[in-house]
Amino acid sequence: MKIIELYWNPPIKLAIDLNVPCYKIPENQEIWDKSGCYQIYADHPVYGRDSLIYIGITNSSFRERFNSHLKDFIGYHVNISVRHCLKCEIELQGKTLEEIEALLISAHMPALNKEYLHSPKTPKNDFLVLNLSESGALMPVVSTALFAK
Repeated sequence: MKIIELYWNPPIKLAIDLNVPCYKIPENQEIWDKSGCYQIYADHPVYGRDSLIYIGITNSSFRERFNSHLKDFIGYHVNISVRHCLKCEIELQGKTLEEIEALLISAHMPALNKEYLHSPKTPKNDFLVLNLSESGALMPVVSTALFAK
């Protein structure tokens, strides 16, 4: 079984731009111009304060993807923060972003995800994900042996 190590960055709180008024992505942080996996946290009426509400991936930049999310459905939440895991670190370990996203969503069932909630796509090979460093609400270990069969 292949082991994938995901190193999550510390959470970044999104600030509200009072001129617009909407959430604003920080301009001076390089990470927003990269791609990979991400977790979104916010206050939720059912799950409570600072809850994991969405897990996603992007092959474009985090900035581009988040601007889309903020216009769609994430922008209506309060106390939004984001954790990133870079694509280049994941691909070096031989798994696709889609396989990892599917497993993480199936294992954690975030409030706003729709796909993969009950079972991710069956992967070609079993693998195990270690969520390391600033992993937030994610379980430390998730495996296709438990969540993809």
